[in-house]
Amino acid sequence: MTERIFEKDQCYFLFTHFDEDSRIPSVETYVFIGKNILGESPEMASEDRWYFQSGESRAQGLFDRKLHVPAEHLVAVGPDMIDEFVAVRDLIDKLRQWSNSKNAK
Repeated sequence: MTERIFEKDQCYFLFTHFDEDSRIPSVETYVFIGKNILGESPEMASEDRWYFQSGESRAQGLFDRKLHVPAEHLVAVGPDMIDEFVAVRDLIDKLRQWSNSKNAK
C-alpha cells in the first residue's frame, strides 16, 4: 500500500455499490479528522487507523473527543480499506467510469 496523505477537515468520498452487479452506486461523504487520534487498543496498535466523521454529523459540528460523538458518526479505517476513500477528482473519475460501463445502462 502506498502511503496516502489526507488533509484534515477535507471531504472524502466512499464510492461503493448497493448491489453485486454494480448497477446502483452509493456515494457517502466523510470529513477526515485525523490519523491514530483515539488511542488504538493494544491488539490494533500495529496498524494505523484513519478517522473520518460522517458528512451528516459534521454539518452539525466539528468532532470533539470530549463531547463523546456517537460511534455511528465516526468511521475508523485500517490499511485494508483506506484506498476506498477518494478525493472529489477521483470520485468524478469513478462516476465517469461507472456511467460509461454497461452497468449504468
